[in-house]
Amino acid sequence: MTVGVLWLFTLLAIDYKRGLEPKDALLVDISALYWHFVDVVWIVIFPLIYLIK
Repeated sequence: MTVGVLWLFTLLAIDYKRGLEPKDALLVDISALYWHFVDVVWIVIFPLIYLIK
């Protein structure tokens, strides 16, 4: 998750510095895919750790 947060801050810095352009679309898409992956993994890990006794 730390990598994802750093990636988001990097995108935020790019946006503040020069604005996101169409050439940055791939970076934004990869970031979104990463967070969707984290969501899916969390859906699996949460029940395994906290709900199954």
